Formats: sequence, C-alpha cells, structure tokens
Amino acid sequence: MTMYPQAEKELARLLTSQTYPALIGQPDYQALLKNGKPNPMLCQKKAAEVVQRLRSSGGVHEFGSKQAVEAKVWKAVLFRGVDKARQNGAGPWWVDEEIVKRWERNYAGEPPAQRRAQVLKAMRAMLAVCYDWSNVDELWMMRAPNGGIPVLTGQGTHQPVNHAEAQQLTAAGRSNEVKVFFIGGYQQVYVPFVPKSLIAPYPV
Repeated sequence: MTMYPQAEKELARLLTSQTYPALIGQPDYQALLKNGKPNPMLCQKKAAEVVQRLRSSGGVHEFGSKQAVEAKVWKAVLFRGVDKARQNGAGPWWVDEEIVKRWERNYAGEPPAQRRAQVLKAMRAMLAVCYDWSNVDELWMMRAPNGGIPVLTGQGTHQPVNHAEAQQLTAAGRSNEVKVFFIGGYQQVYVPFVPKSLIAPYPV
C-alpha cells in the first residue's frame, strides 16, 4: 500500500489544526489563512499539491525504505547544502542538524577550510545530491522555529552522480551504463513553507 495518501491526510490535518507563527508572512502559507485562521479547503488542496511535488521528485523512497514518508511538526535546527552561484538557500530539501554535527566532530582536528570541505563532501554523498543539481559549496542553517513548522520526512533515495546524463542514457535505452551513484539513505526533511527570516549561511 502506498504511503503518500496517509502523509497527505496528516499534512492537511497539521495545516488545518493550527497556525504556525514562524510562517506568518510567507506567501504560500499566508494564502491558506482566512481572517488569520487556516481555511480547511485550501489546506487540503495545498497538502495534495505538496505531497504530489514530493512524490514526483523521487527524492525519498516509497517502497523498501526503513522510514515511511511522514508529515510532522519540526521544532529543531535544520541544515541545507547550498550552491552559492544559484542562490538556492531557501529550497525545500533540508537535513537534521545531527548529520552536520556528526561530521564536524569527525573532522574536528582539521583547519576550518578543510573541515568545511570534508563536511560538504560527506553531506553530498549521504544526501545524494547530483553534481548537476548543486555545487554544495556552502551550508545554510534554519534556526529552530517558534512553534515549529509542518514538514514531510522520509528516507532519501540514491542518485546518479550526474542526473542529466543518467536521464539521457536511460532515454537512449542504455540505463545499464549508469553505474555510479551517491548512496543516500539518510533522513530528508522536505519543507514546503520555508521561513526565510530564520535561515542564514552557516560558517563551518
């Protein structure tokens, strides 16, 4: 049985049941409020749109994963690997703070520049960020939001090192030539409404 309908139902419930102070003023979220309160019909429609985007992205496992896709209220710090050239710090894909802290501890003896490079390299592999998706040359942090924010979580899928090339080979009937992948497998946090006021570059 597919797990997305349950995630959609729970996300709609979370959006309808309360307002999220950290998201007030965020345009996509603000559009769900009428007279300052969540509109159930709009919330249900938005939940369906968000889950469909997640599903279409292929970013998390549906079958055979160790962690089902879930909707929840997230109240902790999040991190995101960012491509400085593309200015994509406010994108939807984030990761639990513990992954970053784990690799900072692992490379604690390195000079700051080398430690930063090693942390970013490790994050690319664990989160399966293809080279043509992002340079992953900067870390951004989202501070723990007041009252939390609604998110979807799930186990990240593996990805080819170059997504565009893999697509081209597959389209040409040569998918067997796509042999090198980033392993992925770690929890991804999909944030449909990003509170930009709470995010900033993080110096490793």
